[in-house]
Amino acid sequence: MGGTWTGNGISGDDFDPLTAGAGAHVLSYTYADPNGCITTATRTITVNPLPVVSAGNDTTFCDQPVVQTLAGYSPSGGTWSGTGVTPDGTFTPNGPDMLVFTYSFTDANNCSASDQMTVTVITITDPATAGNDTAACINSGVLQLSGAPSGGTWSGSHVDAAGAFDPAVVGTYTLTYSVGNGSCVTQDQVDVTVDPLPVIAITSVVAICADGAPEDFAATPVGGSWSGTGITDAAAGTFDPAVSGEGVFPVTYAFTDANGCSNSASANATVDPLPTAAFSNDPTACSGLSFPFRMRASEPPAGPGPSVMATVRSSNHLPTSSTRRARTPLHWWHTRPQVARTPSAMR
Repeated sequence: MGGTWTGNGISGDDFDPLTAGAGAHVLSYTYADPNGCITTATRTITVNPLPVVSAGNDTTFCDQPVVQTLAGYSPSGGTWSGTGVTPDGTFTPNGPDMLVFTYSFTDANNCSASDQMTVTVITITDPATAGNDTAACINSGVLQLSGAPSGGTWSGSHVDAAGAFDPAVVGTYTLTYSVGNGSCVTQDQVDVTVDPLPVIAITSVVAICADGAPEDFAATPVGGSWSGTGITDAAAGTFDPAVSGEGVFPVTYAFTDANGCSNSASANATVDPLPTAAFSNDPTACSGLSFPFRMRASEPPAGPGPSVMATVRSSNHLPTSSTRRARTPLHWWHTRPQVARTPSAMR
């Protein structure tokens, strides 16, 4: 007490490291006692530099409840403080505002420094909209999705960034549309349902004779529509051989379900020609005797036996002086049962 300090950073009895600056400083203390004896002592004080701290550039976030992480600060290992920010530098916007955050850092010499950044929270004026939920039939072709505002990107199963969705697999898919940059990226989602096609089964297509009556074909599910040569009633599936003529005719049954998905199946309708009935016989017959007729039909007769026997009972059918030969008309009918046809093509 009573002596005098000298050296860099000395002000009276106080040492100001800020004035002295970083480095080693030799300070002297001089003292004169009552006898006039003077003595001097020295000491070295080292002033460590403050750490260089940066909070990063001021930034802007959009007002949406998405956790944001502050970035661009240095050195790492410091702490943040301010309204709404956590010590590790995360922040969730909660309304338009302008906030000041402080980043503080203490180095190994226990020297501390800090820096500040301004965070501005703005209102989103044009958020992403993915549109309404929709549906498509399986393998119905690319479904082009449309989001707003334009310029965003799509993500999810079976969709590309431009929004082209491929309905290749039955199911429901949640797709995301994103638009914007940085913290102002907004997102919206849409569900796209891929429905299966209805299962079609043609249950009754019969073979019909050329002179047969119209037939109603059958298929499931009911309520579809028939088409093809010979179909005269699309709803009932009526096939008329008089319209089609003889031959094999593809007919198609189409059905659309409640989801708007359509499918069809095809089968062959066969119209058979009528058999040709013919026979031969001897040129003359005697009254009272059996007379054989030999069949020469295009198809075998429906009943047993290859021939028909007839007996000439009347003498009117015998040769006379004015008539060399008498003819008696005979008729033979051939009938074949209807046969159900298996559909020739189904999908």
